[in-house]
Amino acid sequence: MLSEPVLRLGRGTVGVASSWRRWSVVLAGLVLTIGCDKPLFPSLVSGPAMGGGGSASQPTAAKVDSAGPAAPGPMPTAASASVRPAVLVTRITFDVLRVRVPQGLFSQSEKIWNHLETSFLPAETIGLLHRNGLRVGRGGADAWPPIRAILETTPRVETSQSSLTLNNGRPLSLEMDLQPKDQILFLYRRDGTLSGAPWRSSSNLLRIEYGISPTNADAVTMEIMPELRLDSASAQGSRGPERWNPTAGLVEPGLVIRELAFRVETAAGEFVVVGPSSATRELPYIAGSLMLREEKEGEKFESVYFLTPTVSRAGGP
Repeated sequence: MLSEPVLRLGRGTVGVASSWRRWSVVLAGLVLTIGCDKPLFPSLVSGPAMGGGGSASQPTAAKVDSAGPAAPGPMPTAASASVRPAVLVTRITFDVLRVRVPQGLFSQSEKIWNHLETSFLPAETIGLLHRNGLRVGRGGADAWPPIRAILETTPRVETSQSSLTLNNGRPLSLEMDLQPKDQILFLYRRDGTLSGAPWRSSSNLLRIEYGISPTNADAVTMEIMPELRLDSASAQGSRGPERWNPTAGLVEPGLVIRELAFRVETAAGEFVVVGPSSATRELPYIAGSLMLREEKEGEKFESVYFLTPTVSRAGGP
């Protein structure tokens, strides 16, 4: 059984002006071809490194008539047996940039968000994410220079960057904690109710499910959502109140919070930003606070993640 790829980001390179620190991991997986039934899957390119598919041939089945099975076709010759059909491989590269700053730059200020598109999601989804401590933006190549300029002039900025290339369509999970911890999660639901539960020895992740856009072969459609994962089977007894179904979307012992999932499409060169909303300042137990806030030596910090998807192809005629 294939396990889901998990991307771990280092805890930071101080200063944005310095060269980005980069780790590249390539995951060997199942190769998808244009003729597959499932959609081809894209790649994510690193947090702002700003700077058509062919026709599918379908296999033919031998016809069987009422008189019995059809006669077998001619045996392949040695020459024809050596000829292989061309295969077009679509690779998925996820470049992820994590930026950590003192609390307030992302959650209490519009400096960064003013350069991003923030209203592309339905209003109901934006409101639900906000109440749960999350904010989402989308930007193009022209949005990165002013954002970088802001980060370069902000004191105590730490960055880390990783890259992962996939070609098997498995969901990608970004680990946000160095080690499991005991925590309490409260979830504001779409119906206006609030649920909460303790999660012993658990880790926070950002789960990304992705695919090629059906209308643009170079665009990536991503479904992004929080995930809680338990460190061991012994911790499973602490999962969720009665109204919470902890097995929904289960990957490993834990919970994929699909109620907070949002879908975003990025064209070539665009990136997505996931950061804390202003609700994290007063509510320490909501998803955005647990995932994107931390305290170090008595000082509070917050993080944002820049996700840049890129589609690459190899092979073919």
